[in-house]
Amino acid sequence: MALAIRLEDITHIHCDAIVTATDTALSGTCGVDQDIHRAAGPELDAACRALAPCPVASAVCTDGYRLSRKIIHAVGPAWHGDPTDLQTLAACYRAVFACAREARCVSLAMPLISAGHLGFPPDDVLRIAVQEARTFGERCSIDIFIVTHRPSTFNLGVRMFAGSLKRIHDKKMRFAAEHGTLSLDEVLEQPHESFRDMLLREIAARGMTNAACYQKAHVSKSVFSNIVKKGTIPKKPNVAALVFALELPLEDALTLFGKAGYYLTNTDPFDTILEYFIEQGNYDLFALNEALYQRGQPPLWS
Repeated sequence: MALAIRLEDITHIHCDAIVTATDTALSGTCGVDQDIHRAAGPELDAACRALAPCPVASAVCTDGYRLSRKIIHAVGPAWHGDPTDLQTLAACYRAVFACAREARCVSLAMPLISAGHLGFPPDDVLRIAVQEARTFGERCSIDIFIVTHRPSTFNLGVRMFAGSLKRIHDKKMRFAAEHGTLSLDEVLEQPHESFRDMLLREIAARGMTNAACYQKAHVSKSVFSNIVKKGTIPKKPNVAALVFALELPLEDALTLFGKAGYYLTNTDPFDTILEYFIEQGNYDLFALNEALYQRGQPPLWS
């Protein structure tokens, strides 16, 4: 058995099955669950409607359709601060592994169930996930990847399990982990997509025109023109507005912010509000502006 923690989009991982943390309706309307449903296509929505409702701490397995791998849907509990909550979460992970065993998986990627809007402390979820994965791995030959899109959670896992979890945090690092260390020159030779190029790629992927994008984002034509023609990096609120206009999932949103030289931190209320809306799949710019204003933060536009 191999056990690793990965900083990556779970839909990009090649394995026999991926796990999605969902609700009792298997609705696919929030966070990573929404990303997985989008990637898998409408057939997954239909399959989930046929299986719902499912009780808390249960797990069910479906085809992945466009994702070409199994999907295990885990109904995680909410955190109420009671010790029994941890027991329920552990039972949920065991249900996931039972599905993986039944599907004869030899590799599995799973998120930190209930660590998002359901409120579980990430360190508790990491501890339970690793404990249950190791117990399961003693009985079955399987490679398990604990996957997160949050650098802070990845680093927490590294600190908690230093030396006992393999760490993989992007394509270059995955290559290095599997094939040896890349030299500095090799790293520098890797192609790097600019902010402008990623923005235009995401616009094209959604079948939008440039004008439709900047108008939906309430970004001025002159600002957008400078991005496209001069490669100018806009201010952070403009980047946020473009992220919302494109309805980027969190992983892609963080990448676009990073290419502009910005980051979302959990110590800045402005950043926290942005990330909360993105994780909830709520791309209503007017609702976001209202939330920012009510909490004393500058709106994206006035």
